[in-house]
Amino acid sequence: MNNKNKIGILKLSNFGNIYNIYKALEYCDAKVGFIENSKDFSKFDKIILPGVGSFYNEIENLKKQNIKDELIYNISKKITLGICIGMQLFADYSEEFEKTEGLNIVKCGVKKIKTNKPLPVIGYNKIYINNKIDLLKDIDENDEFYFMHSYALEFNPNISASTKYHDVEYPSVFSKENIYGVQFHIEKSKQSGIKIIKNFLKL
Repeated sequence: MNNKNKIGILKLSNFGNIYNIYKALEYCDAKVGFIENSKDFSKFDKIILPGVGSFYNEIENLKKQNIKDELIYNISKKITLGICIGMQLFADYSEEFEKTEGLNIVKCGVKKIKTNKPLPVIGYNKIYINNKIDLLKDIDENDEFYFMHSYALEFNPNISASTKYHDVEYPSVFSKENIYGVQFHIEKSKQSGIKIIKNFLKL
């Protein structure tokens, strides 16, 4: 593992689950800290966008803290992982609450999961890999991950894995050059989540 890399967790106004992510990274011997303003990006080699809240609120917080443009620039230069809402922010837009422009990194939208079953999706589920990227090394059909959401990315050429929820299938992992996203919460996914974290640290 390359411990020279320091991981910066984006800390928006709604703190959400960032401390659980922090602890999970520390458990994997990572050097980790928080990104709270535009000057903090220079302290870190990799970026994590955490995933609790709503798409609209997260975008508004980026604007209020005046770091949206700096975030987009750093994402283009550094290995970045988005978790749940953090993954969705990479899209062009989301239809959650109202149509809201995203970071325009992955050319697709975020839409409500079309199912007759209860939403939000809550609980552990498997992923089905169609592109064996380094982030998913040693992940197979025996691994389960914790999901909690009602919206998901549309399918697009950057999707690396999907998940089935009763009668519907939706993207759960994507990769585009140095940028990665997971719809599930790695910090709540036990040993399967630890595998993903360790893979991320090796990227």
